[in-house]
Amino acid sequence: MFETEHPFWLEPALRLESARAIERAGKIDVPLDVLSVRGADGRTVVDLARPRGIVPNLLRIETATRTFDRRVEVRDDGPAGGGALGSGTIFRVEALVPVGDQEVALRPARGDRLRVEIDDGDSPALERLAFAAVIRQPSLIFSADAGRAGEAFGTLRFGGGRAHTPRYDLAGLLPAPAATVTGKRAEAAALLYDPAAVQAARLGDARPNPAYDGAPALAFAMRPAARVDRRLFSHQRTLTVPSSAEGLSRLRIEPADLAVLSDDLSDLRVADAESQQWPYLVEREAATDLVPLEMEGPKSRDRTSRYTLRLPVSPMRFDHLMLDTAAGFFDRGFSLEAKIPDKQETTILRGRLTRPIDDPRPVSIAVPSVRLASIDLVIEDGDDAPLEFRSAQARVVLPEVYLTAPEGRYALLLGAPDHDPPRYELERVRDVVLAVKAAPIAAGPLEPNKDYSLQARLKGQGYRQTALLWTALSAAVVVLVVMTLRLARRESSPAA
Repeated sequence: MFETEHPFWLEPALRLESARAIERAGKIDVPLDVLSVRGADGRTVVDLARPRGIVPNLLRIETATRTFDRRVEVRDDGPAGGGALGSGTIFRVEALVPVGDQEVALRPARGDRLRVEIDDGDSPALERLAFAAVIRQPSLIFSADAGRAGEAFGTLRFGGGRAHTPRYDLAGLLPAPAATVTGKRAEAAALLYDPAAVQAARLGDARPNPAYDGAPALAFAMRPAARVDRRLFSHQRTLTVPSSAEGLSRLRIEPADLAVLSDDLSDLRVADAESQQWPYLVEREAATDLVPLEMEGPKSRDRTSRYTLRLPVSPMRFDHLMLDTAAGFFDRGFSLEAKIPDKQETTILRGRLTRPIDDPRPVSIAVPSVRLASIDLVIEDGDDAPLEFRSAQARVVLPEVYLTAPEGRYALLLGAPDHDPPRYELERVRDVVLAVKAAPIAAGPLEPNKDYSLQARLKGQGYRQTALLWTALSAAVVVLVVMTLRLARRESSPAA
């Protein structure tokens, strides 16, 4: 303590504190299976399967490339995905002792897939990629009366995916990750990691629980909905729904199906032999696929070349057009001329078609998201020779249907324009349904519906309104013609 005659001087006080960082648990590496790898526009996109129950804190990326520095983005993919999970830069410098950082911190994932996008720029793609989920090793801290040495004093029940997350008061004693606590709270938290205060328990061999209820987790949703009139739908596919542990099955909607369906998928139903609907959920952007296109041409005229791209089905929606050619360099203006259903042919895109010198990658064109009945590529050649393309592919975005129905045979009904979209209660528990694993559905080919009836379709609400409108217009035309003829006769009578 300092003494002074001036009362306004400060009187400092000292306080000593100690800090301790506690490592909460070890780490476990879980290898992740690679579902697909593709490269486009200087990026490598990798889809990974996320095992159920594995929620990685970090994603570790291994590669045979010795020295690199790449930007990485990780997204939550799959039906229950929630967008971006994390991003960062991975790098490594090869030396006697390599130096680098090849981990990306992630937020909790919900979907059954992870999508990793690596920015390669003009560098070659990383070689022999491998991925591992890094998770904190969990540990259980509980209060129980100690038994005699070697005696069991409790039972650990786990697995099954049926129980909800418990809420115990002991959880409040553990600080959140990277959090700081002080005072008595800090002393209490430190005791939980003190080997002298907390004894280690040993687990016996795992065995099945005879009381476990193995009924599907979605049994509450596996019930039929209202009946549907099959005669309204022009096409169908036979579905074979497999037995599923959770009661959820999955079907991918193909481009041929989308050509028959309305743009909003409102005329899609799943029905059993008794024509009862079965509820489903739709994931609109569940997957992408590359569809080969037949290319005809070029037809050259006025220093331009026209290439006709034959769509495998019509109409068809795609978001990217990939063109492969042996030309080592080009930079030319282009336009995409397309016919949209029920509309005249129009230019949907203008731009420049470019390939850097000796770039081996296919040229990618982002296409406006519209349904196309046909499409032509027009390239401004100037005085250069027309380009020769080896292949053309369209990248289509495909939806998936998630069905809660028991094992059996069903019909996928498609093609009823102006049909109202279905409204199922299942949509209100979407997160719960899509959180479980879905079994794939075996589907037959798309074929005309033998029960389809134009008469029944004309009796539908939308067609009834259309018919009434045309009837009213026809009646108005008839009345107008009759009045015109009468007026013409009256005017011609005095002249006679």
